[in-house]
Amino acid sequence: GFETKLATGAEGKSPLVFGRVMANQATKPAPGSPSPRTVVIYGHYDVMPAHQSSGWHTSPWRLSGRDGYLYGRGVTDNKGPLLCAAYAIHDLLCAGQLNVNVVFVVEGEEEVDSDGLWPALDAQSSWLESVDLVLVSNNCWVGEDQPCVTYGLRGVVHATVEVRGGTRDLHSGVHGGVVHEPMVDLCHLLSSLVSPQGHVLVPGFYEQVRPVSEDELRLYDQIHMTAQQLRAEVGVSARSQPDPRAFLMQRWRQPTLSVHGFESSLPSTDSTLIPCWARASVSMRLVPDQACADQVKLLETHLRACFSTLLSPNALEFEVHHTGDWWLGDPHSEVFSAAAAAVRKVWGVSPLFVREGGTIPITSMLERRLGAPGLHIPLGQSSDSAHLPNERIRMLNMANGRKLFAELFSLL
Repeated sequence: GFETKLATGAEGKSPLVFGRVMANQATKPAPGSPSPRTVVIYGHYDVMPAHQSSGWHTSPWRLSGRDGYLYGRGVTDNKGPLLCAAYAIHDLLCAGQLNVNVVFVVEGEEEVDSDGLWPALDAQSSWLESVDLVLVSNNCWVGEDQPCVTYGLRGVVHATVEVRGGTRDLHSGVHGGVVHEPMVDLCHLLSSLVSPQGHVLVPGFYEQVRPVSEDELRLYDQIHMTAQQLRAEVGVSARSQPDPRAFLMQRWRQPTLSVHGFESSLPSTDSTLIPCWARASVSMRLVPDQACADQVKLLETHLRACFSTLLSPNALEFEVHHTGDWWLGDPHSEVFSAAAAAVRKVWGVSPLFVREGGTIPITSMLERRLGAPGLHIPLGQSSDSAHLPNERIRMLNMANGRKLFAELFSLL
């Protein structure tokens, strides 16, 4: 019953798949009743690279099942949830009970910044008028047993910091101590960004952070996880956070700055040479109400101020490669209440309302573009290993996800 279209976005990029089906509710609404609502379901068919030699027990490109789970690249991120939504709509259509219009927007460039998405949406704008809800299922529960509804995601800025010296590498035994070494300059800059306790030292970094409300604190108190469980999930010795609420708040609703890696002009670190340039990749995770542009300016200003104190003849370069806005929904709104009711009906328990430390910028972008609220309903468990070897999704979650989406559409 779907009408489908294939749309090309940017040249040389993967196409988008659009699907549309109209409400077929057997019992027609009374005269004067509102028209059926329109739900846009966003997803993606592209996946992260995978190689069986990297630790997969079975081929990542051949779906396999064992012990109640389906294994394969993309099963939880995000083909499994997409299939659950499609089957839910099929069930309602067959029963003559679909009371909402549904438009699928499934892209093939989500893992690489959604290149070409917006031109394709422009070309298909007639299908995207008067949208009432943007539904996304592209993340996982916070644990293994209790369903969640996600109402917040952090934003992100990815950038590189580079120090350039002369035109060629030098021998440390000949020139060490007589030149300003780009790698040493870079290390000084990076050490000025974050304290040993994880506090970001960029002046003004925290000024735009929205204060924590009492209502938000109550949502954290409903998450019954011990600090030991959370630290075990991290897999390393986390900073001391005896209070699980503080641990989760640091992870989900506080901003951070991270250093990810180094590069230099040298082919390897096993060398006696002084590199003529050195580069580090850094990122900031941002929260309401931090603006990406403001934080980029603060970071660059801080780096240049610190660099000037080194009195180095080298050159500092700062480049931003990607930004994505944070997203925050209203957990007390009508659509979130409907999602919670659907979870209770299918799973028999109330969902946890959670935020996430990661970034899915498409949510806030589609909200603004379509003028409709976003809603994240994760289906997978925290151990699903999205982007990692042995990605999986539990078959029980798939079966209940199908029922959950059908229940949600019936409540809208």
